[in-house]
Formats: sequence, structure tokens, C-alpha cells
Amino acid sequence: MTEHDPEWSRHHTTRAGEDFRDALWLRGFDHQSVWGYDTGVNSFFAQVWRNGSTPDQPDLWLTPPAFWTSWPRALVPLVVDFTEFPALDVVRAMGLARPHPLLDEEEDLFERRAGLARDAGHPYVDGQLSALDWVLGRAAHAPSSRTGVSRSSRPSAQEVDAEAAHATGSALLAGGASRAVGVEEALLSSMAE
Repeated sequence: MTEHDPEWSRHHTTRAGEDFRDALWLRGFDHQSVWGYDTGVNSFFAQVWRNGSTPDQPDLWLTPPAFWTSWPRALVPLVVDFTEFPALDVVRAMGLARPHPLLDEEEDLFERRAGLARDAGHPYVDGQLSALDWVLGRAAHAPSSRTGVSRSSRPSAQEVDAEAAHATGSALLAGGASRAVGVEEALLSSMAE
């Protein structure tokens, strides 16, 4: 099991409703960048500056009225896209990582995938299949962030957890689009309880 830094999970259970502001510890963006929740506008927010940036406004500003969310994971895909960091780095920097994630047994994942294969062709099912293929080490790209895989083995439980956070954010941003929800559900259900 990979060693876990408690800082990676400091906001794992954070929900809307209580003001907070925390640093976003991403290399190259860590001098001024913050994220948090603002009860004045009832939304999570992120303000991301590149190190050395001099404008008064952040390079990426996710705040109402242009952006509103009651779910912290909705920020993940937007921060990933802007910073070009892997989902795992962003999830850890925001403190949203599951404390000690574990994956289901490979045999159970193959069985789940086989049960879905007969319904391929529907976006929801195709999303689940692409997620399971990635978890099983059979895909070249992560199903939500589309991050390339540079190995032929299965992703770690921490990587699956982070990709699930990205998928949750993507599903929220896409208004519950079928494929995005399928990816999210398969990734979340790949995690052992």
C-alpha cells in the first residue's frame, strides 16, 4: 500500500455550508492559489495563479456568477484542464483524496465488465466499460481526464479515486450526461468498501 499523507484527505468529507479557504498546493501554482467555500454566495470556488503571475485577478477564476457549485469535486476537472496536472495531483493538492482507498478484486471487476458488455452501445454503459477497462489496465487513457497511461498495469487505488473525483466533477458539469455518469459510477463502484 502506498503511504498516505493526511494532508491529501483534509477535505475529503467537506460539503457545502461552512466557510473555508485553503491553499492549492500544485507545483508552479502554489504561491497564491486557493480554493474553498463561500457562504455569501453558497458556492465552492477556486482562484488559480501561475507562480510569478502579476495580475490582480487569478489566471483561472472559478466563482459566481460565472461558476457556481455546491460540490467540491466539480472544481477538479477544471483545475486539471487548466494546470495540466494529473487528477491525482489536483485531488491531493485540494485535500479531496480518500484516506485509504482500495480496489475491488480483479476477478470481480472482470465479471462486472462481462455483465455490461452485452449492453454496449449505450453512452451510460460505454462509460462504465471504458472506466472498467482502465481500472483493469486495458485502456490507453483514463476515462474521464483522458490522461495517457504510460504503463500496461492497472492504476493504483489512489489513481482510481482521483479519476473518480474528476468523473464526478465532469458529470456535474455536463448536467448528468449519460457517459460521464457511467464513468463515475464504474469508478466509484470499483473501490472496495
